[in-house]
Amino acid sequence: MLKAVTFDFWWTLFQHQNEEGAIRLRTHRIKDFLGGQGYAFDDTTIRMTLDEVRAISLDYQYNRGRDFTPAEQVAYIFARLGVVDLNGELADEFYPIYEAVLMEIPPEPMPGAEQVLAALSRRYPLGLVCNTGTTPGSVLRQIMAGYGLAKYFTHLTFSNEVRIAKPDPEIFHLTLREMGVTGPAVHIGDDPITDIMGAQLAGLHTIWLQSRPVVAPPQGYEVAVAELWQVPQAIDRLVKKLK
Repeated sequence: MLKAVTFDFWWTLFQHQNEEGAIRLRTHRIKDFLGGQGYAFDDTTIRMTLDEVRAISLDYQYNRGRDFTPAEQVAYIFARLGVVDLNGELADEFYPIYEAVLMEIPPEPMPGAEQVLAALSRRYPLGLVCNTGTTPGSVLRQIMAGYGLAKYFTHLTFSNEVRIAKPDPEIFHLTLREMGVTGPAVHIGDDPITDIMGAQLAGLHTIWLQSRPVVAPPQGYEVAVAELWQVPQAIDRLVKKLK
């Protein structure tokens, strides 16, 4: 018998169809802010720096199980661009602008997200385990609440807040502890490494959501679904297998 269900955020519960637009907006926000401080950078230079930030963030997550927090990203961007900010005051001033980009170009729930969460929350406590990337948990909470989805969860875990990232098993263990859950749980996610391998290392059952193309499929997942709305039925199949 399952005791809890946990979900990934990106491309499991939420999708962003305008990621490029968000990157361009973040580029312009950096350019405008630093321009007001007397620095002149072209879009290409800033975009290359943001690409470096993404590469570092993914390396931290996939290879270290740690988070390169949005605050650390801002400090890195300023240092990489040669901005003089000895006391970090400019970074502190810019950080709210950096983190709020997704409020202007927000992601959208995956089709069927609310129906799935409403149905499952009547049967199991639900948790979220999210690698945050460029947007911190404080903003993602607002986005979830704005769509009316946060209310279905017992606990939300964001990597920038706990300084641990999937696939480190501890972020799953921490989430279940905060939920007050002991016993079998299942994690639903799209990423073969951070979601499926990470959850398996933590001792959770796994359902792979095939929402995006992957280089290599995960190994050892118990159920695969093509659409989020299929998850409740997949959980039923998993429960039958566990009996």
